[in-house]
Amino acid sequence: MLYRFLMLSVLVFTCQNLLAEDYYYDDDGCYEYVESEPCEPFYIPCYAADDCAPSCEPCCWNIFLNADYLFWQARSDQLAYAFTRTILPSTLPESKIQRVDPDFSSGVRLGLGTLLPCFDCWYLSAEWTYYHSKSTDTANKIGNTIPLYIDPQGGPSADLAEAEYRLELNIADLSIEKTFCPLRRLTLSPSIGVRGIWLDQDLDANFTGGNLGAGIFSKNSINLKGGGLRTGLSTKWDICYGFSLLAWSNFDVLWTYLDVSQRSIANSDGTTRDATKDALYTVIPVFEWFLGARWERKVCCTNVSARVGWEEQYFLNAVQFNMLTENTTAPSPIAHQTGGLGLGGLTAGLSIGF
Repeated sequence: MLYRFLMLSVLVFTCQNLLAEDYYYDDDGCYEYVESEPCEPFYIPCYAADDCAPSCEPCCWNIFLNADYLFWQARSDQLAYAFTRTILPSTLPESKIQRVDPDFSSGVRLGLGTLLPCFDCWYLSAEWTYYHSKSTDTANKIGNTIPLYIDPQGGPSADLAEAEYRLELNIADLSIEKTFCPLRRLTLSPSIGVRGIWLDQDLDANFTGGNLGAGIFSKNSINLKGGGLRTGLSTKWDICYGFSLLAWSNFDVLWTYLDVSQRSIANSDGTTRDATKDALYTVIPVFEWFLGARWERKVCCTNVSARVGWEEQYFLNAVQFNMLTENTTAPSPIAHQTGGLGLGGLTAGLSIGF
């Protein structure tokens, strides 16, 4: 009985707060200062909304600057570079795939936006995102470290394998969104825009010892560039004293060009043992989401806010390294490896509007 009473009390309190008539927002979607409200949103208006209406001239510059710090980790299921084999008495060999597990690395996102006057709270924004990551891994199994990215003819095996994965990402976004408030503490902002992307990936591995002697260096690269359309929805749930919960998601469709290359080099004399190149056009879907919290303070035309949360971006089929496979009667054919690339982690940022 007590549980039901508490649940009913929470429901009634929520409805009263969401549907009350003394909104924080005026007819233009702006905050109003309510003297009797015990949880004011830190907004002090300097002018009435009608002051700008007759001439359609903004009272403020309505320009916003954003800066985000990104502490993300790259993830993919296509970063294997070797496997190690253990020979057990009277049983089949046991093998373990060796892959690079990328570390968390830093990035940055910078943005510039403006409210469009006379367009009823339409917001135009441009953002640039840069992220760089470098990670290494080592496999050591004397005589039983089997390379994956060199010609398997003759059964190559090494004592030691050292791999390095590098990623460099640049993204440019241009979006327009419309903000409206269906409920007292809820703000919705659907958006549409365009995105350009430049993504470079390298997976290098050096194999030494075993029957490889001085060893072989394998260099594998993917250069991806493209652009396309994006659409999304962001939400803001106001709590009180300037704090709110943020959540947004985007879906992108990118038309891309991939330049894929693979080359094996002998460490003894620097000669190229084998090389393959591939170029293809493909469509890559991208899924994005963010969940976090925000603090905001508005005084006249100045708006300062801070936010922190967890962000994820997933690029479908963005990792497409070529692998040579064994064929005992002909030159080794190519196995086209396709996988997704995930980027995610902590996002923390500051915004200022004036």
